[in-house]
Amino acid sequence: MPEPAKASTSRTPDDGQPRKDASTPLASVIEALKRAEARGELGANEIEWSIARLSGRVRRGNPHLEGVERRDSVLRAAIAVFEREGYHRATIEAIANELFLTKASVYHYFKSKTEILDAICERASVASTAAIMNATAEADPPPTRLRRMLDAYATACMNEPGFSVLMRHLDEVSPPVLADVQRRGKLVESAFRQTLEEGVASGVFQTPDTHIAVFGMLGALNWIYSWYRPDGRLPAQDVRDALIALLLDGVGAASAPSPDRKRAPRRSGPRAAPAG
Repeated sequence: MPEPAKASTSRTPDDGQPRKDASTPLASVIEALKRAEARGELGANEIEWSIARLSGRVRRGNPHLEGVERRDSVLRAAIAVFEREGYHRATIEAIANELFLTKASVYHYFKSKTEILDAICERASVASTAAIMNATAEADPPPTRLRRMLDAYATACMNEPGFSVLMRHLDEVSPPVLADVQRRGKLVESAFRQTLEEGVASGVFQTPDTHIAVFGMLGALNWIYSWYRPDGRLPAQDVRDALIALLLDGVGAASAPSPDRKRAPRRSGPRAAPAG
């Protein structure tokens, strides 16, 4: 009578356990988690839960993660935590809790809190710079171009989730990312200055110093994050139009044509809301 087959030491996917084959990506991640446990960075319960999650034995359904790329969801959670608690007081555990994950799940995508901050600031910097570069692509007269640039930059400041983190915590990013952000900032300043100088040369702008004018414009727009609230008294476009009108008036370009757009209805009610 043949002997019964011996049980394999390697689990199969059907039993809900990960394979021990070190050649699989899952096994590599598990080994990294085990090393983190050995260093005291993760507890036994966190390791067990993470392995169960990675192997599919924990039901998903977190509303913060559905339909969202996981790395992006971590960044969005970090933005919320940094804005609420501040970068220095925030922890990886708090970011993980925002998504109902473990610290191990966050460490799977980012090695440190600084790396998360770098990614947030890099994304916000790229988005705001791209908005200006796109706005200057068409060869319009300086007043029309300046209005479009101001609107594009204000929109990026208001809509890019990580812009407030970029403004608050730029000094904490790593040196390479800081250098990239500063380089893009110079591109933005140069684009605004060139447009102003063209307008001054053609007599449509009046400003004693284009450098000061650029710093004043960008300073006003960069601080939108500190006072604008999406649920405030005015729709977002009304807020942008009012601010842009002030900036254009400062260089004598109040007559610059505004793009045709449908106005959103004003909100009404007794609540005293922020200006935005």
